[in-house]
Amino acid sequence: MKTIMIVCMVPDERSDMALLEAHKLGYRTVFCSDVENQHTRDEADAYYVVDWNDTETYIKIAQEEKIGGIVGLSDSAMLPVARVTERLHLPGSPESSMISKHAFRDLQKCAGDEVFCPAYFVTDSVQTALQNIEGVHFPVIIKPVLCGASYGQTVINSAEELPSVGNACV
Repeated sequence: MKTIMIVCMVPDERSDMALLEAHKLGYRTVFCSDVENQHTRDEADAYYVVDWNDTETYIKIAQEEKIGGIVGLSDSAMLPVARVTERLHLPGSPESSMISKHAFRDLQKCAGDEVFCPAYFVTDSVQTALQNIEGVHFPVIIKPVLCGASYGQTVINSAEELPSVGNACV
């Protein structure tokens, strides 16, 4: 039986869904969180409380449990998941793609039709952005390069709004 590690800092409905789906697919589950949660402990095959930034402990658990894959369910889980992925040569996104939004987009684009990648460009100036934004349909979402999920995003509805936005991944 294949074993998958699921990392989520605060167990919630995402962790319930991930555990349910993993079990449906026949996986043995190893769940890691930085808080104790009895419900999730009962649902997982193995449960560990780990500081979210303790990569060495994640790696030790992954090796002991003989995982074949790892999934992060929260933004703060993504870096430790990427580090475990790289160190244990598991399939997944490298750490560099978790730190840089445009590196992640480049990774998505390289996957071709198998992975959706939104249209984007990276710029460090409003002048370059204005040159690249011709032909783009509005609204446009502007994201700081070093933010994950929706942190720091700004929605603009026209090119005239662009000068008020800083460095971004469009």
